[in-house]
Order: sequence, then C-alpha cells, then structure tokens
Amino acid sequence: MAIPRLLDNGARARAACLGLWLAAGVAAIDLACCARWQAEATAYDDLRGGMLALDVAHLAALSFSGVAWLFWFRRANDNARALGLPGRWWPGWAVVAWLVPVVNVVWPWRMSIDLWRHATTLRPARGNPVVPLFANFALGSGLSAQAARQLAAEPSDSPLAHALRCQAAADVLLLIAAAFALRFVRGVTAAHAGVAAPAPG
Repeated sequence: MAIPRLLDNGARARAACLGLWLAAGVAAIDLACCARWQAEATAYDDLRGGMLALDVAHLAALSFSGVAWLFWFRRANDNARALGLPGRWWPGWAVVAWLVPVVNVVWPWRMSIDLWRHATTLRPARGNPVVPLFANFALGSGLSAQAARQLAAEPSDSPLAHALRCQAAADVLLLIAAAFALRFVRGVTAAHAGVAAPAPG
C-alpha cells in the first residue's frame, strides 16, 4: 500500500507549542503576582497597574496561541483524514467549531477525541490528554471569569483576597491544561510524521 504524502505540520506544531508556552508563562507570572498581592495589597488601587499589564499580556498570548492552535488543528485534522480518520465532520469545522458559540462547547472536544484516538492507532500512547485538557481549561476559564467579575468591582481587604485566590486557582488549572495541550499537539504530530512522508507545501 502506498504511503500517504501529507502536508508538513511540523512548523505549525512548533508555533502551537510556542503559543502554549507563552500562555503558560503569562499564567505562571499571574500566579506569582496573585500570591504577592494577597500578602501585600489591601485595596484594588495597589495592583491596578500590574493587573492592566497582565491583561495586555494575557490578550497577546491568547491571540497568538489561539491562531497558532487553529492552524495546527486544521492541518492535523486534514492529515488524519488522509491516514484513515473517518470523515464525520466537514473539514472546515476543524476551525469553525472552535469559534461558534454553543457549538464550541462540545464539537472541538469530540473532534479532539477522534484525532487522538486515531493517532494512537498509528503510534500507541498511554492515556488520553484530551479529557484533562478540556476539563482543566473549562474550569480554569470559569474561575478566571469569576475572578474578573469580582475584581471589576475594585474590592478591598477580604473580597480582594478572595478574588485573588480565585484567580490563582484559575492559573493553576490553566497551567495544567497547557501541559496536556502540549502533549496532545506533540503526540498527534509525531504519530502522523511517523507513518507518512511529508509533501512540500
């Protein structure tokens, strides 16, 4: 049987991993700042400048990592189809499903599950990073949104400390999610590269 010739996804995988490392780095800095502010800050004004800088860093990291992830995921999905993944979805959904409200709660998870399971038929791997990836990301995002709502009221003293603890917990969960996402990207990319000669383009 002829070996499928796939589009190279290595560069996109490296960009996706870089985006994940950047996002993880911002989360780690935020975690350290939250710990420091819990010990030192008594009013929102004490951390206003730092929060603004972190918000800008979060937006930049999220934008880069999100775009890089979508580029990688689309090509990984196309390569998996070429290697025998059943075409249960319109190929464009590999990008669109992440962007459509409500749909992005379920379909990206299902497509990621299919992608990982197919990858393990090509290159066996222990465990499944998709479930903890999505679980930690969803919980971390929810806690971060809750902390943002609390901080929007510019609290002080005990409410401020509670909001910072909430954000710190979100950072921990998002760091865990990033670790599983890195494993997912590397595992799928390596499985595809191991069975097919990449074509230029």
